[in-house]
Amino acid sequence: MELNLKLERYEAVLNYTHDAIISFDENGVIDVINPIAEDLIKVAPGYAKGKMIDNIIRNSDVFSTKNLDEKQLNQITDINGTYVSANKVPIVVDNKVKGAVITFQDIKEIQESERKIRRSLHKKGLVAKYNFSDILGESKAIKSTIEIAKSYAQSDLTILIQGETGSGKELFAQSIHNNSRRKNGPFVAINCATLSKNLLESELFGYEEGAFTGAVKGGKAGLFEIAHKGTIFLDEIGEIPVEIQAQLLRVIEEKEVRRIGSDKITPIDVRIIAATNKDLIKEVRTNRFRKDLYYRLSTLNLLIPPLKDREEDVMILATYFFEKNFGIDSKKYIKSFHNIMEKVKEYKWPGNIRELKNFVDRVCVLLKYHKNEYYIEKIISQFLMNEKNISIEPNDESFNLNQWEAERIIAALKKNDLSIQKAAEDLGISRTTLWRKMKKYNITL
Repeated sequence: MELNLKLERYEAVLNYTHDAIISFDENGVIDVINPIAEDLIKVAPGYAKGKMIDNIIRNSDVFSTKNLDEKQLNQITDINGTYVSANKVPIVVDNKVKGAVITFQDIKEIQESERKIRRSLHKKGLVAKYNFSDILGESKAIKSTIEIAKSYAQSDLTILIQGETGSGKELFAQSIHNNSRRKNGPFVAINCATLSKNLLESELFGYEEGAFTGAVKGGKAGLFEIAHKGTIFLDEIGEIPVEIQAQLLRVIEEKEVRRIGSDKITPIDVRIIAATNKDLIKEVRTNRFRKDLYYRLSTLNLLIPPLKDREEDVMILATYFFEKNFGIDSKKYIKSFHNIMEKVKEYKWPGNIRELKNFVDRVCVLLKYHKNEYYIEKIISQFLMNEKNISIEPNDESFNLNQWEAERIIAALKKNDLSIQKAAEDLGISRTTLWRKMKKYNITL
């Protein structure tokens, strides 16, 4: 019986060879202790074996014979001056508790490991940069939305974020990730509207070597595999082709993915957040979006309020963008800035926060470099006329403004080594908008 007990106890600790391990019987006598544990509790090799656990580690309920029949997980305790995270599991033989196995790690090592993971993910660009504290505004609409999003962050259920273009859907997605249990995992974002059907399929699900012409040697992991233990953000989900919708539904339901050209199934643990500016219910009715996929994605639904419903937040956001542009010099221009914002206070900002930021950026450039009221008045009049849906015929005056915007795009592209993604971020617009403006102004790479 005693021999069987010893064998079972050794077998119980075999799966924990990378952790510090201590095993003791129901009387508290240590019969197994590995070198990692000896180093952590600061005892000489072989010294602790056969001794009472209470004499080796004092003042710790985890490392004692107390509550032997209870499993204790992720307990933080002090061992001779070192804080550790410990798991205590009872050893049961013939329905009787015969001791316990404890595995533990130095908290500092755990934190360093997490830091390495975060550095690695950041290097690959797989991190969420924003948090709820980055979402500015005092309106009831935005505060209520933030509170709902915070509650969603505690869950692992799929979220569908709906809102107008430029309202901050990805900001909410990143904040939810950073407040979830997956915050130390990857945050992988993809804009479903910018890729063709075949490219989107290979990006999402990956492919094997030789799966198609141009497939890289060794194959490639898809974004669902890369996002394992983290979050995948599917932006503009309403643009996804129907054929890909069926594959996406299968991934969500089965929690597994198969690369293109492979017969192997890879299990995945991914939290899905999707976003759209479309009315997906209307898309379902017109058979452009699968009903079953819609219900899978909208387990939790988050509606981002447009800026026109957050009138009290416009000046808060505008001032933030203004001060970010000018820094310590903002006081020199603040009076002019307030006068300008007063003139557009009735504007509804159909492009939402992104449009507001672009407007403030332009005003700041003109205030700082041109100091020409004519150009500023021109920008203001264009905004006000857009709000009234008035079509403006091209003329020399509008050409000057277009030329200024074209030059700004070219400068951003040069600054970022022709990277569309980085240039778009600098300009405060989406990749899709940047491509459209480049086409408008005949700008080619």
